[in-house]
Amino acid sequence: MTMSVKPAKAAAAPAASSRLPSYRKPPVSEVIAGVIFNETIPKFFTGHVGLFWNRIKDQFPETQHFAPLIPPGGQPRWVDSLGLPLPRVWFISKDKHHIIQLQGDCFYFNWRRLNENDVYPRHPAIVQGFEDHLGGFLAFLQQEGLTQPMPLSCELTYTNYVPHGRAWKSMADVATIFTDFCWDGKKGRYLPEPNSMTWTATFPLPDNNGTLTAQLLQVVKRSDSTPALRLDLTARGLGSAASLQELRPWFEIARAAIVNGFADLTTEEAQVKLWEREDG
Repeated sequence: MTMSVKPAKAAAAPAASSRLPSYRKPPVSEVIAGVIFNETIPKFFTGHVGLFWNRIKDQFPETQHFAPLIPPGGQPRWVDSLGLPLPRVWFISKDKHHIIQLQGDCFYFNWRRLNENDVYPRHPAIVQGFEDHLGGFLAFLQQEGLTQPMPLSCELTYTNYVPHGRAWKSMADVATIFTDFCWDGKKGRYLPEPNSMTWTATFPLPDNNGTLTAQLLQVVKRSDSTPALRLDLTARGLGSAASLQELRPWFEIARAAIVNGFADLTTEEAQVKLWEREDG
């Protein structure tokens, strides 16, 4: 791949703000808010997962198993008596737009867009949902006499899609959407235009609150098998939170970094024409 990266712009570090860029048609397809615990909850077994599901089954009637998430350090921490990693469990809401992800050392809450006309519920509703369901899980642990976990790291991820054909048809068009990415298609080059591309960059959050990772990929959407550009913006960190009841300030810092970072990484033309930026 010979994609060229434009020189980095001198921009201020992202910070929390009461006034953030807003869009009538935001391209966000999924938002994930979660927390990794500082250790696996002692004596928390698969049977407890079933007991917790009984508490939320009316709202989340469907379950699925997935491979465990690997925490910082590179080794699964929630294992059975033979040392084998236990699965991560999804609890899926009735409308299938919301997911609780649970394993012995972390808790996540997702919103996902299933159809193009689905209305994005916006950040406050998603983080409130995360806090409410995490609170319900902590109440369950207390009722079962299990240890209340402490936070190690939080995560906030926004996944955005730009469908092929709507704003871009080839790699040469990518620079009309993303400010720091371009393909120089000048005549006489040996290499043809690439079939696909990947770009990743990591930035510090302000005041040592963690990192923001931006990853741009060319993908095929699972929902309709069409090609698209996908921009993932993931903030990770903890800030000054000393308990699971003190996470909201960090999520607001992370949100500001993601929203301002999205505006910084995309062109004004794309913001206005594609997503209808409405904050002037």
